[in-house]
Amino acid sequence: MTTPDPRRQPTDDELIRILGVALDEEEPLPLGAVEFAAGTLAWRDMEGELAELLHDSVLEETVMLRDETCLRLLVFQAGDITLDVEQEPHKLIGAISPPGRYRVEVHDGQRSAAPAALTDEAGMFELRGEIRGPVRFVVSDPDGQVAILSPWVTL
Repeated sequence: MTTPDPRRQPTDDELIRILGVALDEEEPLPLGAVEFAAGTLAWRDMEGELAELLHDSVLEETVMLRDETCLRLLVFQAGDITLDVEQEPHKLIGAISPPGRYRVEVHDGQRSAAPAALTDEAGMFELRGEIRGPVRFVVSDPDGQVAILSPWVTL
């Protein structure tokens, strides 16, 4: 009996057979896999930039905000567009500058439908409800082109 040579590379036909066997196995998808895969579609528009986090009030030693109900203030910038987000106890409010009509989504990698809001003519938006944990903001223009894709932050 001969033992297989561990240094031998499988042929293309052997690799295709192995892949076919693996694909025939029925296993449930890991939790959040579909949402994660769908979230990667935000990169289909390479004009959308990964935003830079310019300000996070959590990183300041002394937080002095005009509104005491504000738990956190985040400021992101991608190109010429700025996204300001204030976290309040039961909502997120924010603004996009320069003002315009945008769709703002909050992705957490767990939900099948991300909470979303449309901005008004002044670029303001509000998302009601408890939004906690690791999230990122995806801002799209009226044509569906991604204008801002924020880095992940934990709320």
